[in-house]
Amino acid sequence: METSAFLLTLFSAFLWGVSPIITKRLIMKYDRYTIMILFSFTYILCLLLAMPYYGKDFMKDIVKINNSDVLIILFQGIFVLFFGNIIYYYVLKDNNTSLITALESCTPFFTLILAYFLLNEKVNISGVIGIVFIVVGVFFISYNDTKLNVFETFLSKD
Repeated sequence: METSAFLLTLFSAFLWGVSPIITKRLIMKYDRYTIMILFSFTYILCLLLAMPYYGKDFMKDIVKINNSDVLIILFQGIFVLFFGNIIYYYVLKDNNTSLITALESCTPFFTLILAYFLLNEKVNISGVIGIVFIVVGVFFISYNDTKLNVFETFLSKD
């Protein structure tokens, strides 16, 4: 990976790290659906404003999209983005922000498994070790949460 790609990815991760803080502050004051709509409106507005620069192939691509790709796009929009955000905002409002974002950080675990089976991507030992570190990290972060202690949940004798 090039240095610029690495730094841009870290900056993107920073921006995604700021997002739960902003979102939690807003959903503590306003209804989560209001915030979702306003975030979505802002996102669409930014896409439209950036279209002359980034959307050069949009019209060429839109006519090439086939029916199976439409179904994939609908699945992504409805189940991943819409329901994923509804669930995320629901749990974020009443729970520890660092725990919720840590649990969200388990996505590479699912991505690795799904990419192996659906995209025929190779899984090597470093990928597996990285996933183990992520899961262990989630356990450690959950240890800070007073409402949910994963160590006590799994290690209790009850």
